Parts: sequence; C-alpha cells; structure tokens
Amino acid sequence: MKILYGIFSLGLLSMHLAQRVEDTRALNSALLTNYSRNVKPKLNQTEPLQVFLEFQLLGIIEFDEVLAKLSVIAVTFLYWRDELMTWNPEDYGGLDVFYIASQKVWTPNLVLVNTVKDIKKIGFGDDW
Repeated sequence: MKILYGIFSLGLLSMHLAQRVEDTRALNSALLTNYSRNVKPKLNQTEPLQVFLEFQLLGIIEFDEVLAKLSVIAVTFLYWRDELMTWNPEDYGGLDVFYIASQKVWTPNLVLVNTVKDIKKIGFGDDW
C-alpha cells in the first residue's frame, strides 16, 4: 500500500508542476509585443552583442587538393543573450524555459564565403 501511495503522490506532484498552456500563451504574447526581429537584442544599442559560434565537424565528404575543394558535413550552433526576451518565471506559473521559432526573433546574418561555387546564406528565410 505504501508503494501505491508513493506513486500516487508523485503523480500529483508532477501535475502540480506542469506548465499551463495559458501561461505559455501569455508569455508568448508578452515577449513578442513590440518586439522587432530587425532590432539588435541589447537594451543599450551602442554596446556590441557577443555571438558565440560552435562548429562541429561530422565528416569529410570530399577533399580535392588540385581543385582546392573540401566538402564537409557539419553543424553550426550560435548562442547569444537576447536582453529583450527576459521575464520573471513567477509571473508565468514558474515557466522558465520557452521555445520560439527563429523566424520570429533577431538572428545574426551568417554567410559561408570562399566556396567553390556561389556564396550562400546560412539560416532560415530570405528576408536579408
């Protein structure tokens, strides 16, 4: 009987800690109201924004020394702090993690240069 009671108690605890969709909707609305993806995400616009880049090489597809061609498979991660996307979790039911589509927020322009063919933009959308 104690085991069933423990499992039942854990179920109630997890239900209590679950995030409500109303909190997520309210946070989404609050964060995107008056937000422009064309404005650098710094409170002080004269300060530079640090963007950190992580490059993970997954494999080499082709290496041609004569043509000076190197084809790889890689993943690039970019990290920065968006000072315009902050909130107090207590105001939103304890919600402290929020995922949003990259098309809705500021993202740095990233271009792959010195390619064998054309210069290519890296990222989503064609609005820059």
